[in-house]
Amino acid sequence: MAISTQIARAQRLGSKLRDARWRRQFDARAIAAESDSGRRLQREVLSRLHWSSLLLSRVQVSASAPRRVTMLLPELRPSAVFAGIDTALKVSAGLAARLGLPLRLVSIGNEIDAKSLEGLLADIRGRLVQDVELEVVGRESLDGLEINTDDYWVATFWTTAHALSSAAKLGLISRSRVVYLVQDYEPGFVAWSTEFALARATYHADFTLVVNSSPLAAYLEANENLSLSPELVFRPQIDLRETAPAKSSAGLTILFYGRPSKPRNLYGLGVAALQEVASVVDEWQEDVRFISAGEAHTPIELTSKSRLQSVGRLSWDEYFELLSEVDVVLSLQHSPHPSHPPFDALVRGTQAVTNELGGTRGQLSDLLTAAEPRPASLAAGVVAALERVRAGDSIEPDLAVLSRLGAELSDVLDAAVEELQAAQERGGFESL
Repeated sequence: MAISTQIARAQRLGSKLRDARWRRQFDARAIAAESDSGRRLQREVLSRLHWSSLLLSRVQVSASAPRRVTMLLPELRPSAVFAGIDTALKVSAGLAARLGLPLRLVSIGNEIDAKSLEGLLADIRGRLVQDVELEVVGRESLDGLEINTDDYWVATFWTTAHALSSAAKLGLISRSRVVYLVQDYEPGFVAWSTEFALARATYHADFTLVVNSSPLAAYLEANENLSLSPELVFRPQIDLRETAPAKSSAGLTILFYGRPSKPRNLYGLGVAALQEVASVVDEWQEDVRFISAGEAHTPIELTSKSRLQSVGRLSWDEYFELLSEVDVVLSLQHSPHPSHPPFDALVRGTQAVTNELGGTRGQLSDLLTAAEPRPASLAAGVVAALERVRAGDSIEPDLAVLSRLGAELSDVLDAAVEELQAAQERGGFESL
């Protein structure tokens, strides 16, 4: 094993140990601070459920504190503001602007020092359309964080929703003032366990659910017996930048969204499917290129004639330039989160093949093949898509697919504010 790999593993282990120690110490302070024996026992029980259970138990509630919209994030680091966090920032800033309140971002998973804060603030402000007053703090602020009884809250990952649900149990916040931004079916991220049950429970915590995409909403309704308002389901933010058509008649190109380190992207299954595709197209007169993008990996020999070549992780400009050159996109996602590559392809008139999941994808577009997650089924979908290109079929961009994915985010945020107001009329704080 390389020394650099050993060092990286040791650093990760050290970080996990520091996190565990910080959480134990925080829970101990949260429990010791409660003088009432019954409530102290309640906190002890909550602390055994999950490390996030008591993270909001040390807040200081004050009617004189400035009112805010506070969004909780599982972590926030300068080098890790990816698509899910970017969407969460747009949602929370949009709510803050509509409510006329400043926005506070709290990372419950890491501290934020002065050096990191400077970079984060610049990055976040560059992403926001709304001009809102912004504050960013790390978990170190949770001990004594000042909140107003009339604050609004935005939950993101399920651990943040669980922390807010526990705070509501303790009588510190009102469930009617919480928006839960749901971007995936997150019980699927953990084993069948207490965590799995807690993650599921967050969908039933009486928060206002705002859901990223209609396929995810359909999956939640089917698997959690929820009734979700279409007005609170928004479409993914698909980039519609124009790129010059670059497809040539010299051969065919398949783009595989290959990320070996992300289990939900079914990398091994995709490679197996492409091997079956290669065994078919090797007999064709046209040359067929197999390209993988998303994460670097070694070249893979599919057959004696065909090789899957990785171009690694690309910049946005490089990605869209490559997309303009391909004929079929194979992009797998074994969770109901709206993965972008298939839709990036469809709106540009490129066919895409993905895996079906709970019947949520098959009817979205004539350009999208949703096959069962088996090598033969996926391979058949890719080959059929290539055959359409070979036959010269007219394939036009499908912009209508966007409306099938949900409403405009701005309209959903308007509806969310109305739902918050209605929720407050229906209920208040829990009694202990």
